[in-house]
Amino acid sequence: MKHEDRFGRALDGFDARAFALRHGGYKEARSERSFEYLLTCPECGSGRLRWRHEPRGRQTWICWGCHLTGDSCSLIQLMEQVDTAQAVAIIMAGYVGGDAPQSLQGVASEAPKVTMRRQMPWPREAEPLTPMHGSAWSYVMARGITAEQVREYGLGVGLRGRLQHYVIFPVVMDGGLVYWQGRAAYDPPKHLDREQRKVWVATTGYRKTMNPTSEVGYASAREVLFNFDRARGEPHVVICEGPVDAIKVGPHAVALLGKNPSEEKVQRLLRLPASRYTVYLDRGEQERASALALAAELSSFAPTFIATPPEGCDPGQLSPAENAQVIAAAPPFSGRHLVSRLRA
Repeated sequence: MKHEDRFGRALDGFDARAFALRHGGYKEARSERSFEYLLTCPECGSGRLRWRHEPRGRQTWICWGCHLTGDSCSLIQLMEQVDTAQAVAIIMAGYVGGDAPQSLQGVASEAPKVTMRRQMPWPREAEPLTPMHGSAWSYVMARGITAEQVREYGLGVGLRGRLQHYVIFPVVMDGGLVYWQGRAAYDPPKHLDREQRKVWVATTGYRKTMNPTSEVGYASAREVLFNFDRARGEPHVVICEGPVDAIKVGPHAVALLGKNPSEEKVQRLLRLPASRYTVYLDRGEQERASALALAAELSSFAPTFIATPPEGCDPGQLSPAENAQVIAAAPPFSGRHLVSRLRA
């Protein structure tokens, strides 16, 4: 038997799942002919290295962080930090994982973690929201959030300083408060036209949302997802823009706290043991572009759908039942998977 044939057979029998787990792989999804794995790239440290193990030296992996790419042999060389000859020797020796699990989905606790910063203190000028806080409580009730949800999500209210008249939405991840977002408990007067609204905002200093002041050691808006801890126990995860949207959808929804998902947020979403994702952002061209980009990232690892609220509405304006109907009718993401863009 020729050396090339022996090597091809050894490569065909290589235990890709066990190898991925050995090197911190934390997600797998069925590809066209095999499985695709998500790993942390040793070169750039991002969790965006996708590997589809296929035989006979095809280009089967790419890191979307640093854009390195290659075949399975070169990936073994990269992950084991060995030269080509040593990588070939590993393959020829017949790497078999033995007790490797049938799926990497259930071993998220063994995966490399997205580093979360230290816990953030509750804002000094805020306290838990109660019916005693007239305008803030009325605002929350008018948005369709119930008293039970106020307690369940730990909503607060600003009493003084820059947070006065803001409802506080705490962001709890990995069991601790890591961030918060304030939402003004009032909106510009509805009778103002566009130009009048601009003048009103400029003269009053109105800001719709308020975020913590950036401090070294604490998480930034790029790193956090509202309602993450609760949603990671759900098989179907819905991704919304704002906290009110997520609350109105249900406990299986997270909020990006904005329109554009950062790489850190995508990595967090991919670590969820979800069997389905639905991207449910507001209407608009920018939101649509963000939804498509996010769906492309997620769809390689679970069926992904894109839901769009009715004209003139956002998820926070709809009831939970109406949101459920929109999500149930969401079409599947039909774009090409990222695995199809592997470069030769």
